[in-house]
Amino acid sequence: MQKTQISMCVSTSDASFRRPMTRVHEWDEIDHAIDIVFKCGGSLNLAAEVEVADNPGAFVEKDNLSILSLPGRYVLTVFPARNGDKSSRRRYLWQANCALPIEVEIVEDIEFDTRFFSCDINLAKEICFEFFMARKITDKIIELTVDELVPLGY
Repeated sequence: MQKTQISMCVSTSDASFRRPMTRVHEWDEIDHAIDIVFKCGGSLNLAAEVEVADNPGAFVEKDNLSILSLPGRYVLTVFPARNGDKSSRRRYLWQANCALPIEVEIVEDIEFDTRFFSCDINLAKEICFEFFMARKITDKIIELTVDELVPLGY
């Protein structure tokens, strides 16, 4: 069985908190980083890394999860490993019942449909915890997100 690990990179918009991509050992590290990014705006990236079979101690990124945040709201993007099927495309948390008008907002130079924004920090924590514990993108995470190519209803 391949060894897996989770690494995290965090940066706030105001540069008050930065952490380069480093291995995460405890959920509390991620939980604290989510709180900071949600409050200040910024980015958080989690990567599930698997050990290279013929090179013990060397790891390569498999799945990735990203939170880009403006203070009080965020966009969560899932980047499953490339395996050639539809589950390997980028996915977004989508708030189907969101009261926001359908517009475009920019976070870190990336345009997003406002329906991709969420104010529910607990949902971000639930998805990140699932990723941390499983060390991969799970069916539960896939079910909570929408494929980037699926047309959204208006």
